[in-house]
Amino acid sequence: MIHFVDGERHKFIEVQILDDAIPEGDETFQLILANPSAGLQLGENITATVTILANDDGHGIISFNNSEHFLLREPTSMSGLGESVATLYIIRDPPQGVFGTVTVQFTITDINGSLYTDDLTPSSGFVVLEDGIRFK
Repeated sequence: MIHFVDGERHKFIEVQILDDAIPEGDETFQLILANPSAGLQLGENITATVTILANDDGHGIISFNNSEHFLLREPTSMSGLGESVATLYIIRDPPQGVFGTVTVQFTITDINGSLYTDDLTPSSGFVVLEDGIRFK
């Protein structure tokens, strides 16, 4: 309850946001003015919306699921290999931090950092993890 004494025009409401270690997406709540005392009228702006932004890595931390070094043979008609594919999985941690759709760009380079497009495809692109998805 907010109490105004005679002649007082301004008050404030403090809402304390408590910290925790739980990854969370954006959280929104409203403060609504209601039930004015006798003779008091409510104005037009009686609702305030507050958004607590995602915290504790609510969108997660993106990385490869391991640090393996892949050894592949280049496909040739002589070897009988039709294709050679390295499948690298992207994972979003912590497991609770899967709020919202996130995007990460990838680029293939050689060990020296030069763009490598001669015999690899795709040489760049994006990985999209939809809301609730932890790995691809």
